[in-house]
Amino acid sequence: MKRAALLVGAKSIPGHRHHVEGRANEDVIFTRTDHPLLDGLFIVADGMGGHPRPQEAAQTAAQAAREFLCLPDRLSAYADLPELLRAAVRHANRHVRGLAGTEENGKRPGTTLTVAAVAHGILHVAHVGDGSVLRARGGEVHLLAGGERDRHGSAPAEYLGRSDDPQIAIARHELAVGDRVLLCTDGLTRYFGSDPAHAAALREILTRPGATPEAVAAQLTAHSRAAEYEDDTSVVVVEVREISQDSDGLVTPWGPERREPRLGKTFGTVLARGLLGAVLLALGFLLGRGTAPPSPVPSPGQPAERNSPGNLATLPGAPMVLVDELNQRLMVLRTASTPPAPPGGAGIRFQGLKLGRDGRLIRAQKFVLDAARGRLTDEAGRSFAVRVDWNSGLILVQRSGTLVVQSKPPGAACFIDGRRVGVTPVREVLPAGQHLVRVVGETWSHESSVEVSDRRTITLALGPGP
Repeated sequence: MKRAALLVGAKSIPGHRHHVEGRANEDVIFTRTDHPLLDGLFIVADGMGGHPRPQEAAQTAAQAAREFLCLPDRLSAYADLPELLRAAVRHANRHVRGLAGTEENGKRPGTTLTVAAVAHGILHVAHVGDGSVLRARGGEVHLLAGGERDRHGSAPAEYLGRSDDPQIAIARHELAVGDRVLLCTDGLTRYFGSDPAHAAALREILTRPGATPEAVAAQLTAHSRAAEYEDDTSVVVVEVREISQDSDGLVTPWGPERREPRLGKTFGTVLARGLLGAVLLALGFLLGRGTAPPSPVPSPGQPAERNSPGNLATLPGAPMVLVDELNQRLMVLRTASTPPAPPGGAGIRFQGLKLGRDGRLIRAQKFVLDAARGRLTDEAGRSFAVRVDWNSGLILVQRSGTLVVQSKPPGAACFIDGRRVGVTPVREVLPAGQHLVRVVGETWSHESSVEVSDRRTITLALGPGP
């Protein structure tokens, strides 16, 4: 699958009247490039002037859409990405419709909303209102969604809060390296669309070679600040720096306990660092419909002999999110070659979930994570040695082998790398590399260093005497 490295710039400024009168900016923007399934998530909302509480309507819609797309229980409930984005916009509409004290002069709070996501090198858009999504490529600028065509007079033909069933436009466009995508409120397009000279200026700024997205965003908003220009103006500029095939990487916990980026009016430049990039491991049967139920998942308490070291080659490169059974946490799975530190934490059951190139959300195998033992076990009983770091949000899956420790007589306490793992005989899946084994009997103890090799079983026999 493809991953897109994105550079992002964003800016939002109030219109002249709002600035002079000290009124709040009624636009809201949000960007995120560390989503577990997406290379980028971008939201732009424009509160309806002339309607009650426009800023609150925009903030409510943007926050509702953001939370919908960033919570584990939502991701596993929809068949594909366009359906998920459409559901997020409907969810936002319900929140706007539910604002208290709704009507003034026969009008309810309202807002436009654009939600855009990049995945597998493809831009997906769900859109309501007269905001715009444009793409700059090869010196030309093309409208992808929204625009002035979606206006009736001075107001958008459709907006959130108007009805219980808003008309949502869905768009899908393949991206290429060097593309710039612009999401903006009508405060920008109304100004630049007022005459041909302004339209040419928009094209010149958006296609300016060598400029960062942050510089482009600043120049667009500054250029549209003609004297007495009234409307708030907000832009998000996304540049595709690279599109590449995934390579091996890590498992990242991501859930309610992890702090979300704050909604704001201005965002600096963000380069998708690939924390969730590179190849994420996937196992696959399609989402729910017509598929055989998975086999029972081994629990951490099952006999150790059922567990065998997993071959990383059996996990093909594709993104996969593990959703725990209580829908409280997501983890994105990938491999790493660094040695693990002693893990901590309790066992958690997960359902795998991945995003296909066609936008389909695909259900995968179930897993049990026993963080205390540093082990991730799949349905087939294969175990993978892992390191869990809850503070940084990482789970590293290591190359591993099996160590069998025996003693005569049996029943001696066994410690591996200082951690008690049971009484002999024991069988442990461990990261490949050196490990210190200590066995303690009633009247004796002995320790030894042993090298565990990838996908190999090593047997160590210790007992009293030299």
